[in-house]
Amino acid sequence: MFGKEGLPPKSEITTGINYTPPSGQSYSVLRVEGSHLGEIIVRKILESEKTLLAKRSASAISMANYSFQLIREETLDGVRCYVLELRPHRNEANLLRGRVWVDSGRYLIRRVEGEPAKSPSWWVRDIHIALVFDEVEGMWLQTGFRSSAKVRLLGSHTVVSRDLEYKVDRLNAALSAQSR
Repeated sequence: MFGKEGLPPKSEITTGINYTPPSGQSYSVLRVEGSHLGEIIVRKILESEKTLLAKRSASAISMANYSFQLIREETLDGVRCYVLELRPHRNEANLLRGRVWVDSGRYLIRRVEGEPAKSPSWWVRDIHIALVFDEVEGMWLQTGFRSSAKVRLLGSHTVVSRDLEYKVDRLNAALSAQSR
């Protein structure tokens, strides 16, 4: 978690997240450095993700939740992408008003960027969120997250999340695939 631009992070939190398809997720905080506020924010983000995972269809980037419009084509990290405008059908905090970058060859989402259709709290404003997706051991996953916001009484803050390591339990992955 960062405060003013260019300064060292106020907090650095390392968590372990266990995901069991299709909707099971648990987490544990492994290390906390710096401000305790960072840990509180990370725990709120992870609890929110657990809630979203349980109701995945309500926030999915799909025609049920959004209308799309092709804006342009561009190259993102060496991959040709369609850039689409995201227009949410409902004003909800778990839907974004922004853009999505879709791999033009594989039709996989590579990046999503925007603002919540509705502010999640009176305490936070001018929220901007960016999600990054990539392939990890044959699975398409969210691998990064960046959110900046102005927090009342505390000023501007940025939260950056990136995946450090993946451990895939092949037996559980195979059993989960068989049960579908």
